[in-house]
Parts: sequence; C-alpha cells; structure tokens
Amino acid sequence: KFKNILKYDEENILMADIKNRQNIIAVKKEEDGIFSSKCFVCIYEFNDLENVKKYELEDVPTKICSLENIIAIDNRKEIIFINSSGNFVKKCEYQGVLKDLKLMDEGNTAVLIFRNTAEFVKVGGI
Repeated sequence: KFKNILKYDEENILMADIKNRQNIIAVKKEEDGIFSSKCFVCIYEFNDLENVKKYELEDVPTKICSLENIIAIDNRKEIIFINSSGNFVKKCEYQGVLKDLKLMDEGNTAVLIFRNTAEFVKVGGI
C-alpha cells in the first residue's frame, strides 16, 4: 500500500527530488499576502515528515538536484548549494544557458552542462 506524502496541487509544490540520503526535497511556493509570495526549498525527512527544514529563495528555480547531503538549486544565473539541514554551503555564478546540472562524487562535485562545454565545480566535503 502506498502513502501520499506530498500533494503537489494542495501544497503549491513546483518540483521535487528524492535522490538524497534520507530526505525528500521540494520547492514550494507560499502565499505571503494578496499580491506576493515566497519560494522555499523544503527538506522533509523520510522518518519525520512533520519536521520540515526550509531555505528561502529569491526566485523560483529552474532546476534542483540532490545527492547525499547536498542540494543544488539553479536560479538562472547561479547555482546555490545547501546541505540537507537547510544551511547555505556555496554559491557559483555562471554565464550562458545551462542545459543540465548534475551532482557526483557524493555531492562534492557539481557538473554544469552547457551547449558546447561542461564545467566542474568543487562543492566541498560535507
């Protein structure tokens, strides 16, 4: 029997990822008044879905991915790296159109894939 964990429409979830050690990662939009809203990366532990860690974003990201303890968030001009506790780790700016974003080496390295090139970014050991 399956259990509904997140309800995309009811909770305003824009995207999610589960390739993390013990968490479900979701990008959620929350209304902050009549004409404004905030966007968060929400980190849900598999064993404790009520204990949600949040990281506030300035804008809706285009992509998220996670591996081990690292979460990478693409917001069109930079990649923000946070850990599974919701703490900031590193920021990496880029130019051009990012085609894809991958994490490897247990989340210690990110690969930014562009049309004609790929860049490796050292995230750091967590």
